[in-house]
Amino acid sequence: MEPMRLLVLSIALAPYLGFVAIDAWMHEKARRVPRAEQWLHGGIAFTIGAFFVLVFSGADIAAGILLLLSLPMMVVDEIGFHGHLSRRERLVHLAEGLSLLVFIGVWLWMSYRL
Repeated sequence: MEPMRLLVLSIALAPYLGFVAIDAWMHEKARRVPRAEQWLHGGIAFTIGAFFVLVFSGADIAAGILLLLSLPMMVVDEIGFHGHLSRRERLVHLAEGLSLLVFIGVWLWMSYRL
């Protein structure tokens, strides 16, 4: 991977990882996460983690497939488990989702010069 692409993608990824860390801390300290939600989070972490590995490897088509596979899990997680959360945790989830969208936009721009 060319150094500039690596740098730009890394900078674009940093906010998402920060919000994920805050969200994980909130899950450990702020509330008890049900077992089903834990399994769902594991599936999301696996597919999104693999998505990032593929993005940074330049395997854009495979990365896109994994991103598409993760979306239904993310929707189920938000609708099924996050409706009753505190406003603060919902805002963290919003920031997390928006920062992921920014990363996806940067990745697509870097890959396809949209």
